[in-house]
Amino acid sequence: MSADDAILAFHGAQVVGVTPKVSPEWSPALLQQLTGLRAVALHATGYDMVDTEVLEAFDVDLAVLPDYSTVAVAEHTLALIFALACRVHLANDRSRGLVPADTSLRGFELAGRTLGVIGLGRIGHRVARLGRGIGMRVIGSDRHDRTSEDVERVALDEAAPPQRRHLPELFHAARSGPHAGGT
Repeated sequence: MSADDAILAFHGAQVVGVTPKVSPEWSPALLQQLTGLRAVALHATGYDMVDTEVLEAFDVDLAVLPDYSTVAVAEHTLALIFALACRVHLANDRSRGLVPADTSLRGFELAGRTLGVIGLGRIGHRVARLGRGIGMRVIGSDRHDRTSEDVERVALDEAAPPQRRHLPELFHAARSGPHAGGT
């Protein structure tokens, strides 16, 4: 949403509820136009797209939904792990003739394997519990030093060794980003 659209939509409002998709950039210029605004309710768990210092400077509170979709996201994570272990992507591609017919669909069992979890907040903790529930050894790293009874704490480089990293920007963020490491 543009600043002009936000001024029209939110003029005179004390509280505004938005999703990340329609949330405007909460800039000083916008907040100077919304003089009655006292709170923004963001319908999401993360708020890294919001400059909280700007909101604080204008005495505007921010509310988020910290537990929204925690279980769904953790379960989806495990579903993707299952799909990889069972080679579902290759079965789909083979059935459509996109890979050779002799491509192996032999998967592997997850029980007894090691699951590395980066970020032991609500979602990471839930992923760890699910992993333990299917017999996986769970190791994890957390930049906030959070712990979980389901996780053997290790350094980031052990939880995700460099040779296993396929998204370098994610791991850079896990070391230094404002909301890095998951929730």
